[in-house]
Amino acid sequence: MAKYRIDVNCDMGEIAYEEAPHLIRLLDFISSCNVATGFHAGDPHTILQTIRQAHQRNVAIGVHPSYPDRPGFGRISMDQSESELYASLYYQTSALSGLCSSVGARLQHLKLHGALYHDAHHKEKVAQVVIRFLLDWPYPLLLYGQKGSLLEKRAREEGIVYIAEEFLDRRYNSDGTLVARNHDKAIISDPDEAVAQAINIIKGNRIKTVDDAHILLEAQTICIHGDHSYALTLAQQLHASLDRENIVLTPPGL
Repeated sequence: MAKYRIDVNCDMGEIAYEEAPHLIRLLDFISSCNVATGFHAGDPHTILQTIRQAHQRNVAIGVHPSYPDRPGFGRISMDQSESELYASLYYQTSALSGLCSSVGARLQHLKLHGALYHDAHHKEKVAQVVIRFLLDWPYPLLLYGQKGSLLEKRAREEGIVYIAEEFLDRRYNSDGTLVARNHDKAIISDPDEAVAQAINIIKGNRIKTVDDAHILLEAQTICIHGDHSYALTLAQQLHASLDRENIVLTPPGL
């Protein structure tokens, strides 16, 4: 019997299907996907194709909402009112849910994107709106996010199932936070190093931080960023390593 189980998720639907049809192959090597809604990237055709292909492969589907920031790829924080943010989350999730229904699929989870992801982890107002939205949504959605965050605390207080996420292609500070993207060492570009980091996280081993410390991270899901040029190679290598290490790839459940 396998000792370890892990979900591998990937942000998808962000690059036009016609420009990068090979990215659909990522779905062969992951267990859940976070699909863009058009607010930071994506178009209706690409989004629907991603959902259809994910459903055919039994890959769990999540909504990947963002601030309305296509020029900045959703990486610019916005000071939206609570009602604006709530409406935006409901609008984006409803769109994804409707497209899922059109192919016989159902949304499993929500994972915020970019600046909205960061803000919800650190800003009380944003976290509270996200939680209120999830409580109001017609059926339970899993919430993906980083362990030990304000968002996790608020989710668990309300009985929302929180899935702790870490990243194989990002470097960490010694306090367990992600190195800022504007740092020249923020991204791990060597697939071998990235896969080794993921395996260490899954097996409970220490990982090396950007300042040469060694820390433990806990994760129920590992993220691959689908917008990297080497994303498919990374997914393939990770999948092969999971097989070698007898680690079961499976989406989380409610």
